[in-house]
Amino acid sequence: MLTYQLFLGHNDQARLEFYQQYVDLPREYQTAEAVAKLRRVSSTSVYRMIQIISDELNELRGERGLKYVPTSAPILKKFNIPAPAYAVYLMRKSLVGQFMLAVVQHPEWTVKDFAVAQNTSTATVSRRLKNMSAFLRRFDLRLAFNPIGLCGNEMVARVALSEILWQICQDGTQLFPELGDLPEESATRIEAAKLVMPNFAHSRLQVICAVNIIRANQHHELPAMRPLEEVLTVTGSKDLAGHIPALGHELPNTMALIHLQSMLGAGFHVPQEPLLARFIGYHARMNTAEWQLVTLVIKRVKAVAGIDEHQLEDQVLIANLLSITVAMNLL
Repeated sequence: MLTYQLFLGHNDQARLEFYQQYVDLPREYQTAEAVAKLRRVSSTSVYRMIQIISDELNELRGERGLKYVPTSAPILKKFNIPAPAYAVYLMRKSLVGQFMLAVVQHPEWTVKDFAVAQNTSTATVSRRLKNMSAFLRRFDLRLAFNPIGLCGNEMVARVALSEILWQICQDGTQLFPELGDLPEESATRIEAAKLVMPNFAHSRLQVICAVNIIRANQHHELPAMRPLEEVLTVTGSKDLAGHIPALGHELPNTMALIHLQSMLGAGFHVPQEPLLARFIGYHARMNTAEWQLVTLVIKRVKAVAGIDEHQLEDQVLIANLLSITVAMNLL
């Protein structure tokens, strides 16, 4: 299942897919009449779709402080926003996106309160959440409705919430204005302490910090985790950190969780990164279970897929596979 299918209903998906197909067409086919022929629908339905999408794109421009494009403008001028940006906008505005945000921001609400706020019915909310509920059950998490919330292991809940909410704000939208500069300041401190992977997106780290701050303030306690020093050793980060920073002593479980979540991002880009050599070297030298699993996977890929073994000996590929494997094991 594609990410946007977790959030979007049938009509929203249809508009997104229409937009993606339209902007990918050769210029000579980017007219309503040509699209109608390709899609085997009437020109009227295409014009209607274009108008709805144009209105939504203008709303997105308004959020970004950009100039509105008038209705009379050529279609190519109206459809000048990248499809991924439109997808993020749709996911954020969707009933599912707003519900997951409300789980964090309004834990006192019932599903009826949420339905009233969205001007819809509780039955519609339940139906629209079907895919997201099924997705979360794969991680032993369950959506609650009276009041709304996310139930299960708190460590997994925080990872799930931050990753889901990251999907709806990748365009830079601030989801938590009530926190002021706290997520930004926290992310900067964590980066300065080298407690996250290199190349980990600062904006993504801000969302993770915001979710952890809010969940902690709501008294959702993290379960005990492996000591932070041990986690940093296993992930190859101990020497780079130099010592356990003040944040690690203040919030050891939270810092261990954030560090491991950054490992899930598979952030190694070039073999010259100092952490990469330390990380692979530690696991190869210790012949850890994670190292054995990754080397077995690579051997199987060589045998089954017939891929050139030299392509699979890429250190960045190995480090990223190992990064995800280690993080999943520790989580």
